[in-house]
Amino acid sequence: MNPTLKTSLHCAVDNTLRRVPLVLYSGTAGSMLVAGEDRWSRYLPDRFFGDVPRESRHLGSYWTWQLPRVLRRWRDTADITVARADRVTARLFPADKYLRVPEWIRMVAPVPASNRDFTASSVRSDMRVVKRNGLTWRVSHDADELATYLDRDYYPYTRLRHGEDSFVQPPRWMRNTFRNGGLLWVEREGEPIAGLVFEQEPPFLRLSTVACVGADEGLLRHGALVGVYLFSFECARSLGLTVVDMRGCRPCLHDTLFFVKRKYGAVVEDKPDNVYDLLVRWNTATPAVMRFLAESPLIFRDGNGLSAVHADRVTPRQRLLAAGLRRLVTLRPDAAFGAWEEDRGDESTAER
Repeated sequence: MNPTLKTSLHCAVDNTLRRVPLVLYSGTAGSMLVAGEDRWSRYLPDRFFGDVPRESRHLGSYWTWQLPRVLRRWRDTADITVARADRVTARLFPADKYLRVPEWIRMVAPVPASNRDFTASSVRSDMRVVKRNGLTWRVSHDADELATYLDRDYYPYTRLRHGEDSFVQPPRWMRNTFRNGGLLWVEREGEPIAGLVFEQEPPFLRLSTVACVGADEGLLRHGALVGVYLFSFECARSLGLTVVDMRGCRPCLHDTLFFVKRKYGAVVEDKPDNVYDLLVRWNTATPAVMRFLAESPLIFRDGNGLSAVHADRVTPRQRLLAAGLRRLVTLRPDAAFGAWEEDRGDESTAER
């Protein structure tokens, strides 16, 4: 089915059957008004409140077409308003009143001639960890090894890491991906400690699933996942592929996974299979808003590309820059929504 038609049908069915809950969260960190089911909409509230306790006040459930009017009524009660909206619903919101933050972004990295060509100091540190622990890699096309990896490693590890938010790919999808690529094992003294299912779609090597053996997070200290990422580039070179598709990442410049993928030279791109955006706005840049955007600079849709907004007065600007972004905009205290300043910089100043 055509992807655009598939997305449109998904939105139509979803909007016909589903009413959206509206919740006002508040605490010492500030307040946030959120329209969207908790399981899918908690990323920004979790970053906003962190470990600080929050109270929640349920304000009812509404059809998607009601959201713009309902949020206008309630948004003065919160520092920040967030609505999780599909592409159809997002058109109901005035473009100049909300930031359209993609729920996920895509990150792709060019394959260097050698892993020694990575310039980030943290990658060089990763390489030392791999060498110190004597890690090696191999690719398997054995279906029995795939079954072991899925049952023993991938499913338990994903649930352990992500809890209620975990999403595991169905076995049929995994088998199809495996047939189009393979299973990369990271080994120590001949024994697997981590695995990665990948597929080939020239010029891309697409990373699909990553897991520690036996869901043993203690293996992280021995370079399990570090090895997965480093060896994926070696695997790509061995197959004559020139780009590693590192898949999805949250739309925040300070997200841990964003940092991990960026240090390997990954470029920010729109994720074509995104169905939902997070529509974000604030009335004025209160201290709570400034703190949030300093700690969680957001990537947002900007014309035909992606840009980022931040309020960071501590971190050097260079650490915020990321290849693939059109521009950075800086929020100033007490500024109204949309009154930010452009902060252009040299994208070549990535981490050294």
